[in-house]
Amino acid sequence: MLSLDGLQKHVDPSQLVTDLNGKMQFDHLNWLTSRMMLEEFTDNAVGLLKEFDELMGSLRRSDVGGNISSAKTMLQYHSQLRENIQTSAVESLTQDAQAILKRLDQSRSINAASSSGDSEYSQATKHITTLLNRMHISRTNVQETWHQRKVQLDQCLQLQLFQRDVEQMLRWIAHEKEKFLMTYTDIGTSFHQAHELQSQHIEFATTCESVQVQVSEIKSTAHRLADAGHYAAANVKMQAQKLDLEWKAFYTAIEDRTNVINRSTSFHEKIEQYMLDVPNWLSEVKNQGVPDAIDELEEAVARFDDLHAAFHTFYNQVVSEGNGLLEILQTPVASSAYNSIISQADYRVGASHLINMIHETLEKNKTIEDCWVATKAQLNQKLGLRLFQKDVLQVLTWLDEHGNVFLDKNINVGRSLQKASSLQKAHEHFETIAENTITNAEKLLHAADELAQSGECNAEQINMEAGKLESKIREFLQRLEQRKNLLNLTVSFYTHTQELSEWFEELRAELLDGKLAEDVGEATLLVNQFHRQKEATTEAAVNTINEGESLLEQLGQVKMGSESATEDFAHIHDILENLNEARETLGELWNKRKIKLDLSLELQCLEEDASKVSICEWVYPFEYTLLI
Repeated sequence: MLSLDGLQKHVDPSQLVTDLNGKMQFDHLNWLTSRMMLEEFTDNAVGLLKEFDELMGSLRRSDVGGNISSAKTMLQYHSQLRENIQTSAVESLTQDAQAILKRLDQSRSINAASSSGDSEYSQATKHITTLLNRMHISRTNVQETWHQRKVQLDQCLQLQLFQRDVEQMLRWIAHEKEKFLMTYTDIGTSFHQAHELQSQHIEFATTCESVQVQVSEIKSTAHRLADAGHYAAANVKMQAQKLDLEWKAFYTAIEDRTNVINRSTSFHEKIEQYMLDVPNWLSEVKNQGVPDAIDELEEAVARFDDLHAAFHTFYNQVVSEGNGLLEILQTPVASSAYNSIISQADYRVGASHLINMIHETLEKNKTIEDCWVATKAQLNQKLGLRLFQKDVLQVLTWLDEHGNVFLDKNINVGRSLQKASSLQKAHEHFETIAENTITNAEKLLHAADELAQSGECNAEQINMEAGKLESKIREFLQRLEQRKNLLNLTVSFYTHTQELSEWFEELRAELLDGKLAEDVGEATLLVNQFHRQKEATTEAAVNTINEGESLLEQLGQVKMGSESATEDFAHIHDILENLNEARETLGELWNKRKIKLDLSLELQCLEEDASKVSICEWVYPFEYTLLI
């Protein structure tokens, strides 16, 4: 045993309490209280850390709910865990730790001189701080893990809800598709049936429009889940794609059904209306009368053409819609992901019904068309005949009122070249005017042949009218040509008469001049010239006289109904007599001239011969003298 004095030898007095004669201030009650607080804090902190470890174990579970109910239950339990975390004693223990640390700090200040006390305080402070840090870190880890688990459980519930919506929608599509396919290929056999099917389909399609919105929402949900990083994003996408595929295949079939049933309704409505109109059209076609007047015929033809356009247009619409629908029903559709329903549709019954309806329409239209063609032929024949008769009448009227009147009035040929030329130009102008009528007549005769051969008009009536026209126009052309030839001959006669008269005057002056030749050569030339001149003059005179006689003969064939025409005839006759008298007078002068020329030639020949004889008589003695 050591005494108090001996204890001080071994222990620094500063480390001994006053009760042991030391210098260290020590409050044992305070120390016990602090120790009790520290132990209690330590027990509570360790217990809380243990609770956090247990919570962490619970939060780190990977199991999730297998259905919506279990997912909701797990979320509720998870929410309760959050309450446990939030109500944990971390804050109160932190306050306790702060109080203990404060108490220790105060005790440390009092016993600042004691090194052993300082070490104990430091250890206690470190212990408390460590526990505090562990509590806060554990709570933070638990909270983070709780949030992670919360996200997992939320995604689980979202997945269950999404899967439920997808399954419900797929079941709805399957159920509705089964009902839909029961009437999918039924296009109806009448407008009433087709319209009823159309109404049912419209109601069904309207319902599907709202479903389309739901499908779009489900697809949007899938995109949101995938974009948010859902743990089952691949599964969500797969289910969304499956739903989208099923819905598009179903909705494509709905749209196809809409197109088919709408076309069927329209076709049946038109064809039934067409069948109702057929008897009325037939009655109107058969009862179409054939009027006699041209304006009534033209009106009837126009009205008949409008009727044809009406039923033919309606027929084309019916057949066009029928063939269009039939093509849709009979055209195979290649199978694909989105038209699996359409590609399996069997429209054979509906197509057979359409073919029968179209054939019936063709037969009805043929009946109407044949009847219409027959009646239209009658109208065209009558109208063609009347128009032909009208055109013929116009030509004949012109001939009677203008053509023949002109020829009847203009029968004189004039009593001078100037007048005859004026009449000739007037006739040429009239021919120009008449040319249009003549051309029309030729066209009418050509058209008459075509009409008679085509059978569009009554051939006998056409030929009769054409014969009348041909006879009249031929007679007119003959008169026209006769008048033309007469005027041409008159102008030619007056021209030749004038030229011949001038020639006669020149010849008369020449013949009366009596110029004779001075030698044989000139005399021979004058004789030959005389013969040529006489022959040419005689030929011209004969030709002109023949023209005049021909002119008188033709004038004699023309009706001499006017005084001027008679005077023309007498004037031309007088001209011919004057020509004959002039020719006779000229003939006497030619005879006298011929005698003179012949005598002159003989005289010149005689003188030449005499001259030759005198020379010979002179030359002979001279030659003889030379010979001697």
